[in-house]
Amino acid sequence: MVQCNRTENQTKKEERIKIMKRIVSLVLLLCLVFSLAACTGTTETPTTEPQQQTTTQPTTEQEPQGEVSTPLFWKVSGNGYEGEFYLLGSIHVGTDDTNNYPKQILDAFEKCTALAVESDIVAIEKDTAALIESMKPFVYSDGTTIKDHIDKELYDDAVALMTELGIYNFAMDYYKPTFWDSMISSMLADRSKNYKIDNGVDRWFLNKAKKTNKDIIELEDYKKTYADEAALSDKTQELILESDVHGFETDDYVKEYEESIKELFEAWKKGDLTKMEEILFTKADESEYTEEEIKCAEEYNKFIMTDRNAEMVKKALDFLKNGKSVFYVVGEAHMLGDDGLVNKLTEAGYTVELVKFD
Repeated sequence: MVQCNRTENQTKKEERIKIMKRIVSLVLLLCLVFSLAACTGTTETPTTEPQQQTTTQPTTEQEPQGEVSTPLFWKVSGNGYEGEFYLLGSIHVGTDDTNNYPKQILDAFEKCTALAVESDIVAIEKDTAALIESMKPFVYSDGTTIKDHIDKELYDDAVALMTELGIYNFAMDYYKPTFWDSMISSMLADRSKNYKIDNGVDRWFLNKAKKTNKDIIELEDYKKTYADEAALSDKTQELILESDVHGFETDDYVKEYEESIKELFEAWKKGDLTKMEEILFTKADESEYTEEEIKCAEEYNKFIMTDRNAEMVKKALDFLKNGKSVFYVVGEAHMLGDDGLVNKLTEAGYTVELVKFD
């Protein structure tokens, strides 16, 4: 277990890590399609088939019940476009009533001929061979192991945490830090009683689109996304892992995970734009970070947000120019900010109107 009694310098470092953990966790929650660690364990060699975590799909045709979600939802029009085009910022985990939507959202979905998502995670999770192939960039191919790339203390603490969560064996040493981080995040989500991957917004609309034979557009090649993540610098990957491993204040990991999500989830569910922007875009005090850490944060942000946003915006503009009616469902963080879909489509001359619910 991670020890609590550290030196003053270590304590200051942990405070910085806690801030980083909050930022990284929120970005991962809002932006990544799904975790590569849809596996709860690995076999004795890193290139063989992992034990895949099963995902329970909805078996009832009933719509979700409970409190209605009123997330941020935009209608795109103008600039010569005459179709139906909508933007719904998603969250990739949720409670049982997450997908209980007002009539305006459900009607808009029915009007559109296509659903656009980051990736078709429902199809991907059924393709075991493709999932195994996508893991290859995360495996060290130069004869080294993770011990050669991260601090010994972090390695020991990460092993202790993963052992506690039941997801460590020696084969894990052949995988890179971002894969370890993904495994930890996935296991915490799997153990959560309230916030489940099965209740993710994109997953729900994908299942609905498949039942009605609606076109599904994948905006990204998830294999490329994973390859880009695996290609991040050693230091950036180390800091991402460190942010999770040293971010816990107690041994109740699942409780802390749920507490870290609660504020974000409630802001998403209520469509609280001010709160969402505060959570996503409030900058940390850079004086608390080293120059190297700042560069790592910039590298990670470019990968997780900037580059992916640019591609999502490009494809949205193509759909609009071609008159295609699309229901766009991607992580909320891709919608907001200067380089988000809402701002970029507005700059391109379209009217992007925030829908008010009855």
